[in-house]
Amino acid sequence: MQNRILLIEDRPGSFKQLGLELGAKDIQVQDAFGMEQGLPHVDSFLPSLIVLELGQPKGDGVADLERMAALAATHQIPVIYTSVHASEEYRNRTRELGAAGFFEEPLELGYLMIVIQMSLAKAQGLAQLG
Repeated sequence: MQNRILLIEDRPGSFKQLGLELGAKDIQVQDAFGMEQGLPHVDSFLPSLIVLELGQPKGDGVADLERMAALAATHQIPVIYTSVHASEEYRNRTRELGAAGFFEEPLELGYLMIVIQMSLAKAQGLAQLG
């Protein structure tokens, strides 16, 4: 089964390079602008992994973390968070909610790709055990 990643960003195009890198690795990508557009894709797109940019224009970073964690579907989906506001509060809360990773922007794309690939491999391994 092809891996699918949902990218929820706060500015259109902020994950453009990431999307290109993922596509080159034969990973299907769905872009969404903001939480309101992104949340419905969790159920309809059925992503293998979610990358969520915190501090979105119509959102509150910590509230967005909690909304994402509250979705039953995301309990089995690794979530990687990114933010230009890398406050200790964001870092601690993402850890508490079981994030697969937290990255400060601007993104170090090479390292992010490694964490994405490791998270996908781990999720696939767990799915095969279940």
